[in-house]
Amino acid sequence: MRRGKSSLMTQLILFLITPVILGMAAVGYLAHHGSSVMLNNQLNQSLIYQAENESRNLELSLQENEDSIRNLAAIMGQNPLTVVQVRSISLSIMNVHRNMANLFIGFENGEALDAKGWVPPAGYDPRTRAWYKQGKKTPLGSVEYTDIYKDAITGKDVISIVTPIQKGDQFLGVVVADLDLTYLKESVANIKSGESGYGFLINNQGNYVYHPTLPITENILTLDNGAFAQAGKAFLSGKPVLDSFIYKDVEKRYASHPVGKTGMVLVVNMPDSEIDAPINELARQNLLTTSVVIAILVVLIYYLSQRISRLVIYIGQVAKQIASGDLNTSVTWSEKEVASEEFASLLESFREMLANLRGVVGDVAAASQTVSASSEELTAGADQTAQTINHMAASVTDVANNIEKQSQSIEASIGTVQMIFSQLDQTSAQASQLTVTAHNTAEMAKNGHGSVTTAKVAMDRIRDAVVNLSTFVSHLDEQSKEIGQIVNTIADIASQTNLLSLNAAIEAARAGEHGRGFAVVAEEVRKLAEMSRKATEDITALIQTIQQEMSQITQAMTVGQQEVHRSTEIVTGTGDIFNNLTDRVLSLAVDVEGIAEMAQSIAQESKTATEKLNVVSRISRDTTRQTQNIAAGVQEQSAAMEEIASASQSLAFTAQELQQSIMKFKL
Repeated sequence: MRRGKSSLMTQLILFLITPVILGMAAVGYLAHHGSSVMLNNQLNQSLIYQAENESRNLELSLQENEDSIRNLAAIMGQNPLTVVQVRSISLSIMNVHRNMANLFIGFENGEALDAKGWVPPAGYDPRTRAWYKQGKKTPLGSVEYTDIYKDAITGKDVISIVTPIQKGDQFLGVVVADLDLTYLKESVANIKSGESGYGFLINNQGNYVYHPTLPITENILTLDNGAFAQAGKAFLSGKPVLDSFIYKDVEKRYASHPVGKTGMVLVVNMPDSEIDAPINELARQNLLTTSVVIAILVVLIYYLSQRISRLVIYIGQVAKQIASGDLNTSVTWSEKEVASEEFASLLESFREMLANLRGVVGDVAAASQTVSASSEELTAGADQTAQTINHMAASVTDVANNIEKQSQSIEASIGTVQMIFSQLDQTSAQASQLTVTAHNTAEMAKNGHGSVTTAKVAMDRIRDAVVNLSTFVSHLDEQSKEIGQIVNTIADIASQTNLLSLNAAIEAARAGEHGRGFAVVAEEVRKLAEMSRKATEDITALIQTIQQEMSQITQAMTVGQQEVHRSTEIVTGTGDIFNNLTDRVLSLAVDVEGIAEMAQSIAQESKTATEKLNVVSRISRDTTRQTQNIAAGVQEQSAAMEEIASASQSLAFTAQELQQSIMKFKL
């Protein structure tokens, strides 16, 4: 085993245990997380349900009082009752409801009736009381709760229920029942949530109605300088609330629920530590279960890895013996040592491979001896064949060189003949071209004589036209001078007009307001005069240019008349020259035609000789190419035989090495 490499068993254990541990950890985490969420939701729902249920119980106990005073008010509104009857009914109601401290009736006429017989002092008017005003605003058939206050006689905390007495549309008075909060406090005091959780009651102002540890003089909004104000505002929102708040470094879960129409809110709390306790216990159980399962799997994996490792080590030992050349070893095993059918199949295949390897090595040893003998014979034959091929290659090379020299001589002869043929061909072509040129020249000479006659007539016409054109140009020059005088007159008029417009503008300025319109007209006249001046200047410049060009044309016409006269004389002499030239060119054309015929005959004979030499040259080139191919083939055969000889020697050497390698194995 190499250093730095871990054993197979270690790798198997790590490979199998790592995903198992990770998988179990993931399963444990997911199970714990899911269970925690589910248990946390259950505890939250339980706390919400407890707050709602306890609030409903308090509301039901108060609702019985509401029904009683609502019925009393309805009876008094429907039937006129005596004082004795009202007091009797009131006492009966109080006997039924033990939490009802007193029952009082205030009438719209200012009278009052107490169920216990209390007589109001002189000047007492129930209509001025807050509870009466609140009851008067209450809809018929409904009840309202007053704020909590201390009873003046008993000193106990009470809350009053008010409802109106009404006969049809006539308001008669208000029934008010004072409820002792002792019963509510006892009910809230009996609320338990978990081990240390409890309930408390606050009114709509945030004052504590009941708290197991705080006095009722405290207010939840101002408790400990507002440390619990956020929670108090949430509780007094009029809606059920579930949230966690920290008070005095203790985090608790709070659930609140309004108590009917009383304005009071019941709050039930439980420390988060108690809520987390079952979750932590569940986590501990999950961790313990996961640890036990992982431990069992580790033991099983270790046992399986040990068996697999033992078999692999055994196979490695056998393979090491085979690698050292010992093929006499045997592969044996017992069923207890084999971990599975797959390993049994592997060992059986390994045993068969060893047997086949013995046979292959034996066959290779015999074959290597045969190859060694054959390679020696092949080497000797290849050497003899190579010598014969080398002699043949030398002979073929000499033949190819002689044919190559003959081909070069023929090529030189063909070049000389082709050069002569080319020169004769050029001479024939030039003679033919010269004949055509002579005929063309004769024809052109004839045509030239006619053209000279025509040119003379044309020159006479040109002379007459030039004379007429000169007269016309002189006339135009005179007219341009007259136009120049007219333009000068217009320029003088424009200058005077401009001067007059300036004077008019000066006079208009002197006239002041009356001459303003005339000044505008004078300005426009001045502008027109200025434009006329510029136009006359442009025309003057143009006339001067025309006059200069007319003068140049007049001079040119004079020169043209002289040249036309001289050309007429030249054309007359040229006609005589063309007559002599025509006769001489025709005589030259006859001589050139004879030369061209002789050149064409010689060129045709040279062409025939060139074609025959080309045939001989082509045959020589083909012969040379074939001898070169034969020489190349012989050389290739020689090289191939050398390669065969080299390969046979290499094969013999390889066979010897193979025999030495086979000798390492013990069959």
